[in-house]
Amino acid sequence: MRSDGAINIPVYISPIAVAFNLPDIKELKLDAATVAKIFRGQIAKWNDPAIAALNPDAKLPDLKVTPVNRSDDSGTTQNFTDYLSAAAADVWTDKAAGVWPASLKGENAKGTSGVVKTVTDTPGAVTYADDSAVSGKLGTAQIKVGDSFTKISPDAAAKAVDAGKPVDGRAASDLSIKLDRKTTIAGATGGPGFLPRGLHHLR
Repeated sequence: MRSDGAINIPVYISPIAVAFNLPDIKELKLDAATVAKIFRGQIAKWNDPAIAALNPDAKLPDLKVTPVNRSDDSGTTQNFTDYLSAAAADVWTDKAAGVWPASLKGENAKGTSGVVKTVTDTPGAVTYADDSAVSGKLGTAQIKVGDSFTKISPDAAAKAVDAGKPVDGRAASDLSIKLDRKTTIAGATGGPGFLPRGLHHLR
């Protein structure tokens, strides 16, 4: 219990998906560096060699990649950029923040519903969003963790928490966990295994 009588308890973990709108494609395999390049605008087409190398059996279209980010200050953006800055530091040179880097071009929309709707209405678009809000029309990426690729699932979320550590300097009653964005534990999704995820607490 903290000095003010409150207890900080993790209640649920909210997976963040990389969701995309591609004709006839519901799953893609991506690694952290490729995700970072997509959202930095360094990959222009979906049949780019970097994506093709990770998906040799996929029929990738010659379609423009349109990254869509949150226009508002967002915990989802904070978690997503924290993941990218940790797992793909050579590509993602911006610091983790709740506001999307102003220097990066792309489409934007307000709130989770806004980015999901924009991607749903835009062939070739891609965003990051709470997995529970991603509609059936959109595909989601499996993210490389260690030597394998991980799908978002309750088990993967649990492994992500297991790979984390208590936040330094907190009281014994504060059970906040810092997720390991660089974990290589097979099946974990919260370090490089997706995605960053938000860990919500009850106080």
